Amino acid sequence: MKTTLQVKLLPTPDQHRALKETMHAFNAACTWIAEYAFAQRCASKFQLQKALYYEVRQRFGLSAQLAIRAIAKTVEAYKRDKAHQVAFRPDGAVVYDERIMAFHGLEAVSLTTLHGRELIPMQMGDYQRVQFHRAKG
Repeated sequence: MKTTLQVKLLPTPDQHRALKETMHAFNAACTWIAEYAFAQRCASKFQLQKALYYEVRQRFGLSAQLAIRAIAKTVEAYKRDKAHQVAFRPDGAVVYDERIMAFHGLEAVSLTTLHGRELIPMQMGDYQRVQFHRAKG
C-alpha cells in the first residue's frame, strides 16, 4: 500500500530557480523523447533508453537518473494512446524516486537539480509527522 503525504518545500530564491530549470529541462526532454517515440512507433522503455539515453543527458543536461525517469514517464504516456504524439507542459510533474530525492529527517529534503543536489527545508503537519515514520523505501 502506498501512502502519500503532503509536505511544503521552503526553497530559497536560488533553489526555486534551480528546481524550475530542472522541471523545464525534464519536461522538454520528455517531449523530445515523445517525438522520437512517435516517429519510430516505439513504446519500449528498453529500446528508447538504448537509443536516446546519452543524447538526453547531453542535450538537456539531466543527471543519469533524471534521464531514465524522463524516458519512463514518456513511455507511460505514449502507451496510453499510441495514436497521438504526446507533449508535456513545461511545468509538468517531475517523477522523483529514491535516487533523485532523499529525506533528511523531518526538516529537509535533498533533490537533484541541473546544478547538483540541493538541500531544501520543508515543513509538514502533525499528521504527516506521525505517518512519515511509517514510510519504507
